[in-house]
Amino acid sequence: MITINGTEFHEIPCMCGVCPFYSGDTSFRFDGKERAGFCMAFRKKKRKYDNIPARCSKLFKKGFDIGGDLVIVYDVDVDDVVVDDDVVVVDD
Repeated sequence: MITINGTEFHEIPCMCGVCPFYSGDTSFRFDGKERAGFCMAFRKKKRKYDNIPARCSKLFKKGFDIGGDLVIVYDVDVDDVVVDDDVVVVDD
């Protein structure tokens, strides 16, 4: 088991819908189309049955090789970061 940004992983996910970073609705709409969820790690709109992207696959493989508690650090422009009363807000 590893921990990435405080989220526990017991195995490498086989699709986005079973990844602990996935947040979304698992039901279908009335017209039969699947609703999209959201990847909280990379801030991307994803569907439940999407294959794991290559960046996630590499991240999980390296994470399980290293083991322990890991932290993903995002690269952002300093101009996009606003600090207000101990809260950091990143404008996209």
